Amino acid sequence: MPKGKTKHHTAKELKRKQNKKKEKNRPKGKAGKANRNPIKKAYKCNICSSPCPDAKTMKVHFEAKHKKLKFDLEKCEMK
Repeated sequence: MPKGKTKHHTAKELKRKQNKKKEKNRPKGKAGKANRNPIKKAYKCNICSSPCPDAKTMKVHFEAKHKKLKFDLEKCEMK
């Protein structure tokens, strides 16, 4: 860089720095668990423990992964 010239930061670079700073300040461990997983999972597969947000998704998962077994939504509800 020539002497006396200042470096101009792009908007993209400034935004990236700001996001990195925010990420550094967020809570870690159990305290930050809710922030890391904002989608609440209502169902959990009783066979492979795969979480799903709603009944329709749970049914699709079951049909795709466990074709030979009988699907029972009551067994998959998360407590």
